[in-house]
Amino acid sequence: QLYDNCCFYRSDFVIQGGLQRMDGSGVANRHPDLTVNETNLHAKVSNERGTVAFGHWDVPDNGNSEFFINLQHNPHLDSAYGGYCVFAQTTDP
Repeated sequence: QLYDNCCFYRSDFVIQGGLQRMDGSGVANRHPDLTVNETNLHAKVSNERGTVAFGHWDVPDNGNSEFFINLQHNPHLDSAYGGYCVFAQTTDP
């Protein structure tokens, strides 16, 4: 229900989604931010094509409801702004 009436709103080197509606307004988030960005730990999964990662602002430990699907291998996202933590992998149907 959190993402009801929300849309994907970016599609260049990633497809990004989250709590934004098609009219540009946002949906209130009732969940707290992540307490730690696991990308800062030694074990990490790279932002390769088909992986799904948390989006965040310039502060690395504030990921929450924004996410993106990598459309290509994006190794710069492993370290940019503290890194973007991969949490899933898409599959081809």
